[in-house]
Amino acid sequence: MSGKLIYIADDEVNICNIIKSFFVKEGYEVETFTDGRSILEAFKAKPSDMLIIDIMMPEMDGYSLCSS
Repeated sequence: MSGKLIYIADDEVNICNIIKSFFVKEGYEVETFTDGRSILEAFKAKPSDMLIIDIMMPEMDGYSLCSS
């Protein structure tokens, strides 16, 4: 399962870290973000295999992010 990249975006750092720990334990590469704009920029630079996105975040909410 290694090599799969997951991006997680949530303005609550603890939530990001909890979700990340489960995926890392299963062998995934995980990057976390605290706002929608930063995850969008990262995805444009290097697309991930999966996104886990909070709906209510600063800069750009999850709904806006999905429609970008």
